Amino acid sequence: MDFSTIDLEALTKLATYTPSRGYHLQDSPGNGCAGDPPGFPTYFTRSVYTSSGNEPRRGPVQVIKLWKPLPYQHPRVQAWIRETYRHMAHCYTDDMGLVAKPEYGKSGMLIYSLDGYTGGLKTFVDDPRFSDEWRTKEKAAIEQFNAERRALAAQVAVPENHKAYRFVYKFYPEHQPDLALIRNPPKEVGGHWWETEAVQPTPEKCAPRSMGPHPINGS
Repeated sequence: MDFSTIDLEALTKLATYTPSRGYHLQDSPGNGCAGDPPGFPTYFTRSVYTSSGNEPRRGPVQVIKLWKPLPYQHPRVQAWIRETYRHMAHCYTDDMGLVAKPEYGKSGMLIYSLDGYTGGLKTFVDDPRFSDEWRTKEKAAIEQFNAERRALAAQVAVPENHKAYRFVYKFYPEHQPDLALIRNPPKEVGGHWWETEAVQPTPEKCAPRSMGPHPINGS
């Protein structure tokens, strides 16, 4: 692991914790770190387990004070950005709730693929009990509804609302929406070496994987 992203001066000022009897530390490092930027402290923290669960609760809140961010153009940062756009492909934040309703106090999420907006649209279902006049009106009403929904979705699906852009921006304010990655996001995971390793390992030095093909050489 590469610890150059940890502020050792700040770390040494923290009190040393000794687990009480019956407590034990999480076996492996990594604490609620899915998607965090390269070298973020969450990749190194460990939960404390008790007989009744975690204490404190999983996910430290002060870890960012220990972080020494890598430069924006660093290969690890750029690899993380590509993975973020892959993971959040076609996802947009609907702040105004125009199409996607807010959930759990957070803005709704809109899925807007390269084919446009397809979720939440209505389809005509015929009913032989009704007249042709009903069919004509029902089809027209559905077409109008779908057209309005598509128009609203198009207002939301702008680069500034892309979830990957917003996530990267939280850590690197100099980041601008990457139109190429928005329009053509990576389809395959490129490996997560950038989380804690200084350089991308060559295929012959990668640790063996128990499932699926190798992310670099495909073997």
